[in-house]
Amino acid sequence: MIYADILVPEHAEVENAVVALVGKGIKKSEVLIRPASLMSHDKDFLVFAPGSRLKLETYSKARRHNRD
Repeated sequence: MIYADILVPEHAEVENAVVALVGKGIKKSEVLIRPASLMSHDKDFLVFAPGSRLKLETYSKARRHNRD
């Protein structure tokens, strides 16, 4: 048997509801950026994202596109 004092904050039910809503708003996806050609690995990059495939001229453009 465990003896303990349990302290429940005054508005615990509101906090739990807010945490539940915020947790559902998080979205995670994976994106792959790779050179379009192994012979020319410093230009033309393919960006594979859920539901899309793009070809961009530079790696920095591919990275910026991923953040949008």
